[in-house]
Amino acid sequence: MKNASIRVRLTLWYGLALALILSLFAVSLYLVMSRALREQVDASLEEAAAVAIRTLGEHRFGPFLIFEDLSQDFPEIALLDKFFQIFGPAGQVTIQSANIQSREIPLSQTAFRAALEGEVTFESVQFEKGVPIRLLSFPVRQGDQLVNILRVGTSLQSTDRMLHRLLIGLYIASPVALLVSLVGGWFLAGRALRPVHVLTQTAQRIAAGDLTQRIQTPPSNDEIGQL
Repeated sequence: MKNASIRVRLTLWYGLALALILSLFAVSLYLVMSRALREQVDASLEEAAAVAIRTLGEHRFGPFLIFEDLSQDFPEIALLDKFFQIFGPAGQVTIQSANIQSREIPLSQTAFRAALEGEVTFESVQFEKGVPIRLLSFPVRQGDQLVNILRVGTSLQSTDRMLHRLLIGLYIASPVALLVSLVGGWFLAGRALRPVHVLTQTAQRIAAGDLTQRIQTPPSNDEIGQL
């Protein structure tokens, strides 16, 4: 680096600065997209929970529901692309949708304690050999009494797939953009330093005894022209 030409050093410094900018941009873009997609998932869970609460309210459900397929008695809920569970006030499953009959998704202590306080809980979980899922636990109260806990969940597989594709795209695009920029930086540095190269060659010829040589004044009035 110490013996490298000014052109090489300028190009390397330009490439280093650009690599840092591209890295910051890629990380920021990934974080922003991840947050936006997560907020979109959470919003869809809240909408589904609102539909479920309204539907179940019309059926006058209470704390002592029989464990059965939720979609049989509430077909409106079955149309949503989510899975549902209803827990009793003690945290036991009383009813759930058919699309989770084959798996056990217990109510976490965090969600249960929050429900007792009347608070909504969002959680992201992934069980062994399972896809990541996002859960919303919504307390259903009658006055000051906790009647049920409604849980709405959805798979995060499509969200993770989109983020994975974005990551691959950034891995491919960033080096390509850096390479193109380095080539452009090398060309621009050479063009900017060309008057210095011409000046050096002319001075060497004069020093060698060719007094017919004259130093040409560059047309620009920048630092090179002033030199």
